[in-house]
Amino acid sequence: MKMIRIMTAALALLTLCVSCAPELAKLKLIEGNVYFSRGKYAEAAGVYMDALEDAKTAPYAAYLLGSAYAAMGQGEAALARFDEAENVLTRENRELIYRSRYNSGVVRFTDGDFAGAAADFKRALEVDGARIEAKLNFELSMLSLMRKKENAQVRTTQKGSVGEDDRRRKSEILFNFVRQKEAERWKSWEFTGETNDSGLDY
Repeated sequence: MKMIRIMTAALALLTLCVSCAPELAKLKLIEGNVYFSRGKYAEAAGVYMDALEDAKTAPYAAYLLGSAYAAMGQGEAALARFDEAENVLTRENRELIYRSRYNSGVVRFTDGDFAGAAADFKRALEVDGARIEAKLNFELSMLSLMRKKENAQVRTTQKGSVGEDDRRRKSEILFNFVRQKEAERWKSWEFTGETNDSGLDY
């Protein structure tokens, strides 16, 4: 009888814990946010990983984990988590989809991938076209991409002109060397011809 009571109590605790699982996962998100707000990104990432285990909090945990990775400068990991968050979200959660795409654009822009950043900001605007920050960052990404292409063209042109100048300079050096040797040969021949003292002295 005592054993049945213990098993019943254990079953009740297990049922209670299962019903509390979503609440515990939500508390994990809050705990992670506290760490994040204090700049303890690694600790926040660890707590967010725990929150990934619950299906209801998983999209939010993935997004927040991506934010923690981005704060730590781990761009690839952040992009993977933002992608994961968007893939498990329902289409009703437009705000989180917007934020995942927007923050992906920020990560790509920081890494110098202006084309990828522009694409992400454009995708964010497809979710919510009224967001000024996405519009501004889309334009900034496009301008940065154009400037990068222009700078690459200038460098290519400069390398080409430097290469041409270098070839010209080397040709002139070689030409001057050949001309100098030719002149020395003629002087040497003329000099030996004039100092021939085998003839009569008048």
